Amino acid sequence: DTSASMKGKPMEELISGFNLFIDQTAADELAMKRVDVAVMTFSGAEGVKLIEDFKPLSKMVEAPPLELTADGNTPMGEAIERAVGVLRDRCRIYDEAGVPHYRGWIFMLTDGAPTDDITKAKELIRQREDTGRLKFFSVAVNRADVETLKSLGPRVMQCTEENRFKDVFNWLSESMTTVSASRVGEEPGLPCLPENFRVVPTDW
Repeated sequence: DTSASMKGKPMEELISGFNLFIDQTAADELAMKRVDVAVMTFSGAEGVKLIEDFKPLSKMVEAPPLELTADGNTPMGEAIERAVGVLRDRCRIYDEAGVPHYRGWIFMLTDGAPTDDITKAKELIRQREDTGRLKFFSVAVNRADVETLKSLGPRVMQCTEENRFKDVFNWLSESMTTVSASRVGEEPGLPCLPENFRVVPTDW
């Protein structure tokens, strides 16, 4: 989420957290070989933008540090639809090559509420989750609309401290390391969330 409400400290925390995620995950030998990363932003100013298409973590390490600006509203529904499509295309490449791959993750961080229709986004998440092709995570920070996020998917994490959400990127790094050490098709237990985050129960 790079909408206007993310300006200032929230955006600084987001960029710092993402760059930390890349550096920490790349320190693990298996994760370096097995993790692919893509970055997508959504705002009223630039719309939905694929900042980085999927590439191996080894290539992400070589890329310049992430730089983002915040402005405009929150086209969350469109962003999710496109993210699902980008992930589906990446999985198709592996499938056509006969290469086993892990279940894809979409990790969405937001401090607001969608300003567009999220009906189709919900349907896509449900379909991909039910067929075992997606794990969708919503990360609610600051004044995010938690009730809406609960309706989107089965995993909602809420930061309980203002502008202190970099810790969840450390959790994401540890999770990628754990998954990378597992066999394809396994569902390994994930690390405990940091103290300043809580799991929000959903109806899924």
